Amino acid sequence: MLSVFLISYLILTTNSLSIDIIENDLNNSIEKILLINENLYVGTNNFLHRLSSLTLNKTSLSLNLISNIDNLSCTQCNINNHIKILLSIHNENILLCGTIFQGICQIIDQDLNIIINSTLPIVANDPINSTIALIIPEKNLIYFGVTYTNEGTYRWQIPNISGRSLNISRFMKILSTNDDEKISRDDLSLRFMSRQQTRFIVQYIYSFYTDNYIYFITNQPNDIEQKYFLTKIIRFCRDSSYSIIRTYIEIPLICFNSEWIIKTAEIFLNDNNEKILIGHFTRKDGSGGTNVCLWNIQNDIDRAFEDNYRTCYSMGIGKRGLAFIKPNEPCRKDESWSVPINDDNLCPWIINDRLPYPIGGTTPAIGHLSYENLLETSSTLQIYSFGSSNLIFQGLTNGTFKLGLFDLGVNINWFYSYQLSTQSPILSNVIFDNKTETFFLASESKIYRISFSGDCTSRLSCDECLSSSNNPLCGWCTLNQRCTLANNCPLNSWQQENNQCTHIVNVQPLRASIDNSQWINLTLTKLPQLEHNEIYQCIFTDKTISANTQAIKLDHNRLSCPTPSKNIHVHQGKRLYRLIHTIQIFID
Repeated sequence: MLSVFLISYLILTTNSLSIDIIENDLNNSIEKILLINENLYVGTNNFLHRLSSLTLNKTSLSLNLISNIDNLSCTQCNINNHIKILLSIHNENILLCGTIFQGICQIIDQDLNIIINSTLPIVANDPINSTIALIIPEKNLIYFGVTYTNEGTYRWQIPNISGRSLNISRFMKILSTNDDEKISRDDLSLRFMSRQQTRFIVQYIYSFYTDNYIYFITNQPNDIEQKYFLTKIIRFCRDSSYSIIRTYIEIPLICFNSEWIIKTAEIFLNDNNEKILIGHFTRKDGSGGTNVCLWNIQNDIDRAFEDNYRTCYSMGIGKRGLAFIKPNEPCRKDESWSVPINDDNLCPWIINDRLPYPIGGTTPAIGHLSYENLLETSSTLQIYSFGSSNLIFQGLTNGTFKLGLFDLGVNINWFYSYQLSTQSPILSNVIFDNKTETFFLASESKIYRISFSGDCTSRLSCDECLSSSNNPLCGWCTLNQRCTLANNCPLNSWQQENNQCTHIVNVQPLRASIDNSQWINLTLTKLPQLEHNEIYQCIFTDKTISANTQAIKLDHNRLSCPTPSKNIHVHQGKRLYRLIHTIQIFID
C-alpha cells in the first residue's frame, strides 16, 4: 500500500497542468458558501458576505448577523452566530439558519435584505453539533435533521427530524399530515423519547430524496444499549400524508467494515440515469485514512430496507428495535407481506395498524469499495458530472486538493494535485460551477476560485489538447479550431477522444463553383471510426451561410464530397466550418 501511495504522489506532483487561482482572506472563519448566478455568498462567523464569482471582491456591504444580541441581560457573554444552513430557495432567495436566538432561520434576498425571520428555535445552537436541511421544491417544504444540544431552555421543542413550511405565511412551522397549521400528534416530526433525548446523540451527515422516499445518513450509537458507534441510513415515505414515525426505518450503512464511519456523501446519476450514493469514510477511532464506497439506491439501499422489513413483517423474527424512539416490541408476522408487493413503493404496505413501527433493521446495506488510501486523511470528497465523465474532488486535512476522473466501480484516475496557501482542512462545502467549470472552495478564513480555462487555451493543436498526459477537462472545439473547456464550444463540436484528431492533408480540386456540381476529394491523416447511425459530412461555408453534403468513404483515409447544388437548403447561423481545416461526424 505504501508503494502505491508514493507512486501516485509523484505522478500528481509532476503534472504539467496550470490553473488560474484567486484567493481572498476574509479574516474570519468561513463556515458555508453558496453560489447563485454570478454571486458567491460566503458565511463566516457573525457575517454573510456577497462576492463576485469572477474576482472574489465584495459587491455589497456584508450582513451583520449579530446586530441584535441573543441575550441582552448578558453583557459579558461571548455572542457568536455560527451559520448552520445556507441554501438557495428556487435559485432566488437565501435560507440562512444560525446558532443565535437558540437556532433560528431567516430568508434573505440576493441583495442581503432580510425578508422574514422565524421566532422558533430550529437548528443546533452550538458550532459543533450537526444540522442538515433538504428542500422539497414542489411542496415548498424543508426537512431538517438536528442533533440535540444541552444548551438553552428550548431544546426539548426541537425534533430530531422535522418537515417545515417555506411559505412566508407559515414560515418554519412544522406541517401536520393534514397539511394545515395545526401541530397534531401526526405532524411531520420525529422526536426521541424525553429520557433518551439527552443521552442518545445522533450526528446528521447528509440527506436526499427519491420519488417515494426521504433519506438521512447519520453517525450514531447502534441502539439504546449504545454498545458501539456506526453509520446508519434512515428512510421514511415522502408522501406527507404519512407521519414520519409510521414509515421510519434505519439500517447500518457499511463501507469495507464497521470500523469506518461516514464523513461526507453525495448523490449523482450514472450512465443509466440511476441514482448512486457515494460515501467518503474515515476510521472512527480518529486515526485517519480514506475509503470511498458506492451504493445503487434502488438495487443496494432500497433492497436492503425491504430485506429488513421482511425479516420483521414476513418472518416475524426478533424485535423491531429503536427503543430510543419508542419502547421496543417483538416483530409480528403479517399475511399482507406473504404476497408479492410493489418494490418501488412500499409505503402502502407499511401503513398497517397491525404492524409494529418504527423499524431498526440489523442487516446492513454494504457498499462497493472503489477507492482506499490508509495514509491520507480527507476533509471532503465530492463528485460532479462533467460531459460524459465524472469529475471527483478530494480535499485533504492539510489544505491539499486532488482532482480525478472517476470510472464508476473501477478506479479513480487522479490527474492533478495542488497545495493551497493554507495548511488547514478544506471545507466540505465545495462548489463546482458547470457554466464556467470553476471550483470555489474555502479553508479557514480564505476563499479560493480555481479555473483551468487558461490551461486549455494554451494548447494550440488538437493533438496537444487531447493528449492523455494533458488536462482531461480540455476538449478540441472543431467549430473554431481551439482547445477549450466544454462550456466554450457547442456540444456537438466539442470532442475529447484523442483518436478523433483529424487533419486534412490534401484537397482536390482547391477551387469549385457552386454553379457546377462536382466532387471534392479529401485526403486525411486518418478517419474517425463511425458509430451506429453516424455519417461523414462535408460543410461548405462563407462568412454568412453554410451548407453540408454527405461524404462517401473512398478508403481508410480518403473521402469524396459533392458540392452543394444551387437548390440545396442553406443553413444560416453561427455554426461555420472551414472545409480545409475540419472534418465532422454528424448523427443522421
